[in-house]
Amino acid sequence: MKLDFIQDPGHGWLKVPRKLLQQLGIEHKITHYSYQRADYVYLEEDCDYSTFRAAMNKAGLSFTCRDRTACEKRSKIRSYESFRPALETALRNAIPAAAAMMDTGRLIILRAE
Repeated sequence: MKLDFIQDPGHGWLKVPRKLLQQLGIEHKITHYSYQRADYVYLEEDCDYSTFRAAMNKAGLSFTCRDRTACEKRSKIRSYESFRPALETALRNAIPAAAAMMDTGRLIILRAE
């Protein structure tokens, strides 16, 4: 499998399909230092990339990287939404009031009356 490794002068990210993170069972281990856009997650190079690589190795899967360097300019990835697991993203989009409460770090249980 070939994946893109994108970097700018300050940082780098591995572009990975969200479904692959779910299949590996590591979506919940990815930090908010990574980014997301559409069906892809851009894993930051310092921590989340290592988590992904270890999970791939454990699953007996391999990948190669295509280097995509944004030479002297800031990568557009930095403007993408910070990573959130799919369930949390779905809840935020469906229930805006819950999104505000999630940001406080409190667990909320909602039920229809």
